[in-house]
Amino acid sequence: MHDDMVRERLAGVRGFVFDMAAARIGVKPERLAVVGDDPELEVPMAHHGRALAIAVGTGLGATACYDGLPAVRRPHLLVRGVDELLAIVTAPM
Repeated sequence: MHDDMVRERLAGVRGFVFDMAAARIGVKPERLAVVGDDPELEVPMAHHGRALAIAVGTGLGATACYDGLPAVRRPHLLVRGVDELLAIVTAPM
């Protein structure tokens, strides 16, 4: 029971932080991308806000930790590191 209460509280905090960030920069949440290395924090936060979920395979979550997740909990984009994300973002169109 305690674990369920903690998860519920964290979900509320994630939603609050996400909504606050979107309001602060003046965009709709679905226009944001959330980049992170924690499969239990940033990816669920992005999904909650209908934003683009980008997982970086360094830090807390290695790329393999997303393999067993259901499709609705996986990131939209999985990169090995921030350098790979930078290359994608700065590539000529």
